[in-house]
Amino acid sequence: MGDDDNPPPSPHGGREPATFAVVLAITATVALGAAEGAVAKLLAVPLALVVAGAVVLASRRSGRRLDIRGHDRLLAVAVVLGALLAGAVVATSLSSDDPSPTVFVVGTSAGGAPAPGTASTPREAPAAIGGYAPSNRRTYECSIDDECDAGVNHVVFNSYTNAPNYGDERSFFDAKAAGNTSPNGWKDVLDVNPGDLVEVRIYIHNNADAVVARGTRLRVLLPHSRDTRIHVTASIEASNARPTTVSDTVTFRSNTEIGVRFDMGHAPQVTHRAQGTQPVVTKTLPSTRFSDDATLTAELGLWKPGFERGALITATARIT
Repeated sequence: MGDDDNPPPSPHGGREPATFAVVLAITATVALGAAEGAVAKLLAVPLALVVAGAVVLASRRSGRRLDIRGHDRLLAVAVVLGALLAGAVVATSLSSDDPSPTVFVVGTSAGGAPAPGTASTPREAPAAIGGYAPSNRRTYECSIDDECDAGVNHVVFNSYTNAPNYGDERSFFDAKAAGNTSPNGWKDVLDVNPGDLVEVRIYIHNNADAVVARGTRLRVLLPHSRDTRIHVTASIEASNARPTTVSDTVTFRSNTEIGVRFDMGHAPQVTHRAQGTQPVVTKTLPSTRFSDDATLTAELGLWKPGFERGALITATARIT
């Protein structure tokens, strides 16, 4: 047979096992560290094996021209398979519910927000309570000393029934007269008169232990109808939340027929801690738009978990 059928030995032949082990360890460490989600981490293992094998095969080459249909066929297959596995790891990581450690978001801690903590074992909530929905979603609790045990392994918003410093998070939407500075002024049912300026407030908290919410969006919808009782709805949603959307209502009550419209001259505000540990600040909420004077939408993007990442968002409306 010719020389091409018997390629010369690799100059690194004696070191191939060590090379394989080192490359395998490095690749596995990097791939597992970057992969997000169980499927991505599972794919990272064969990816590390393929990359290590490709490196060893490449080290055995003696400088001849690349022959992907002959001597280098196995190397070519390893490269293609490695590329496919790497793409699968990236794709599954992007769709994963696992957290991204480099995310910085608008929403962080609210003024008077609960102390840091995580969730306890969930229980089923009673059905049809109050104006929130879903009313039968699972709920979570903290102990009497405000310590909360781990247990929420997925994104869910505002589902603690006894959150420290807030109480029942399911009732996350309320309102008060704009000039009322009392901390107890926020109500689920507010008596109003035509011409009154009111503030609506939304509390938002990702209850997960460690999972970042993706595509987080806040909406407040005002009805176009007029009545003596006007019901306003706020909703919070995320693409990887379960349930995807939670909502709550506020009722404006009057002795005469009323309507309600956003005062778009007042920009919505967010009260939070800039990095979860800094002092509480209130500032204009970015990524907010009014489709008209009855629809407010805020694109909040990635929203980190934890009590210290909770926030209060307020907007101003006028009773007409």
